[in-house]
Amino acid sequence: MAVSVALRVALPTASAYGRATTFAVAASRSRGSLHLARRLLATAQPEPVATFANQASLPRLPVPPLAQTAARYLDSCRPLLTPEDFARTKAVVDAFAAPAGLGTALQQRLLDLDAQTP
Repeated sequence: MAVSVALRVALPTASAYGRATTFAVAASRSRGSLHLARRLLATAQPEPVATFANQASLPRLPVPPLAQTAARYLDSCRPLLTPEDFARTKAVVDAFAAPAGLGTALQQRLLDLDAQTP
């Protein structure tokens, strides 16, 4: 029994017309046809774009308060740690986020950097 599959894929490309290019691939159950279909899809990649090409168009994100960051960190650690390890981690995070802790100084430096960066 022969099984065939028709696959139509629309891949976005940076074409001159700004339209997505559609590739139609028919693959039978035979190994050669399926390999050909995979090879066609692998070579149909969109043109590369520089990593930070759209950076200027992105909205600026606010710097969250240190207490919120510390709480979210502890929430993410809780399911991964034993109660003893979590208690030690909480003590370290509390010392870091304390008003006289290193976290407060680093948070202020981060806020200063955010204010200077356009």
